[in-house]
Amino acid sequence: MFATELKAREKRLIAEQSAHVERLKQKAEKERIIEEKRRQREKEREEEKEKIREELENASRKEQERIDEITECNKGVFFSAMLHAMATDSQAIASKGIKRAEDKLQLPRSVGQILMDQGASRNGAMMFEVKTPGGCVTHAGLLDFSAAEGFVAIPKKVADCLWGVGGIPHGPVTITYKRLEKGSFVRFQPLNRGFHETVSESIREVLEHALMQCTALTEGDIVRVDCSVSAVQEPSISEHMEVDGGQSLTSNMPVVYNLLVQELLPCSAVSLIDTDMEAQVVPSLETEMALKRLEEEKEALEQQRKDNERLALQAIQLAHEEAKRKQVLEEQRKLEEENFVEQRKKELQATLPPEPEESCSDSATSILFRLPDGTKVCRRFLMKDKVGLLFHFCDANGAGGFSPASYRLVMQYPRRVIEPTMSLTVEAAGLVAGRQEAVVLEIIETI
Repeated sequence: MFATELKAREKRLIAEQSAHVERLKQKAEKERIIEEKRRQREKEREEEKEKIREELENASRKEQERIDEITECNKGVFFSAMLHAMATDSQAIASKGIKRAEDKLQLPRSVGQILMDQGASRNGAMMFEVKTPGGCVTHAGLLDFSAAEGFVAIPKKVADCLWGVGGIPHGPVTITYKRLEKGSFVRFQPLNRGFHETVSESIREVLEHALMQCTALTEGDIVRVDCSVSAVQEPSISEHMEVDGGQSLTSNMPVVYNLLVQELLPCSAVSLIDTDMEAQVVPSLETEMALKRLEEEKEALEQQRKDNERLALQAIQLAHEEAKRKQVLEEQRKLEEENFVEQRKKELQATLPPEPEESCSDSATSILFRLPDGTKVCRRFLMKDKVGLLFHFCDANGAGGFSPASYRLVMQYPRRVIEPTMSLTVEAAGLVAGRQEAVVLEIIETI
C-alpha cells in the first residue's frame, strides 16, 4: 500500500512539473510575442519618424530650391511674407493722380527696408506675386510702403483677379518679390459680348489706355477696359457704377468691359512697363459659350437624327422580320389547310357509294359540276339518291375552296336551287333521268 501511495505521489509530482514547465513555456512565448510587437511598433514609429524627417527635408530642400531659383531670377533679391489683405483707399490714390495705380500695392515700411537692404531698387520697378491660400495668383506693382505692419493694401483690379469681379480683399495672402520679364504678347477674351462692336476701330487706343493703367499682367487676370470716347482721360474710379454684362456707367456714360487674360508671352506673368506688346482679342466668353451651346445643340440634333434613323431602320427590320414571320405562318397555315382539305377529300371520297353504271341511264342522271376554282367534275347519280350525296361529292372534290354547308347548288335555264339542308331525292329536286345536267356552286350569303 505504501508503494502504491509513493507511485501516486510520484505521478502527481511529474504532472505538476510538466504543468509548471508548460506554464513557463507559455509565459515565455507570450513575453516573446509582446516583445516582438513592441519592437515592431518601435520600428514602425522609427520608420514614420524617418518618413516625416525625409518629407520635411524634401520640403525644405524644395523650398530652398524655390527660394534659390526665385533669388536667381530676382538677381540676388528674395522676399516672401504672409500679410493680411485689406482694400486700398481708391479715392485717396485717385486724387494723387498716380500713374498705373490700378494694380499697385501698399506694403509695410519694414518690407521696404528688407528690399532696400538687398538692393531690389537696382532691378527697376518692384513687382510682387500675390497668392491666396486657395491658390489664386496674380502680380502687382508697388505704390508705396505706407501700409500698417502685417497688412497689405490691395487695389480693385488685383482684388478682382484674386477674389472674382467685385471681390473684397480679406484674409491672409502671400506676397513674394518677383522680377518680371517684359511682355511681348497678350491675348484677351471679353467676359461678355459686345466688346468688339463697342470699340470698333478704336480697339488699339482702348487697349493701350487700359494697359497704361497697370504695371503687370498674369494669365487668368481680369482687366477692366474703358471703351468710352473719353477713355483717353483717366476717369475717377469712384465715379463708376457697375451694371449688367461687366459694364459700368459714369456721369459721361463710359462703358467698361471685363477682359480675361488668356495667354501671355514670353511667360505667364509679365511686366507692362516700358514695353511694346502685341495684343489679340478673341470672341467673348459669352459668345464662346453661346457658340458652344449651339454646337452642342447641333450635335444633339445630329445624334437625335442618327438615333431616329437607327430606330427607323430597326423598325423596318422588325417589320420585315414580322412580315416574313407572318408569311411563313401563312404558308404553313395554307399548307396545313391544304393537307387537311386533301385528307378530308380522301376521307369523303372513301365514303362515297359506287357510281352507277352507264347501263342504268333510265334510273340515273349525269351531273356536271362547275366548281368555283374552274374545275369541272362529272358523276352519275341514281334518281333515288338524296341531294345530300351531291354535296358529299362536291366536298370530296374540294368544292372549289368552299367550306361544307356554305354553298348551294344551282341549275340554270330555268334556275333551280338545291340547298344543303334539303332532304329531297335527286328526282324530286327536278333532275331528269338519262340526261346530263349542269350545276354551279353558289356561296350562301350570311347576314
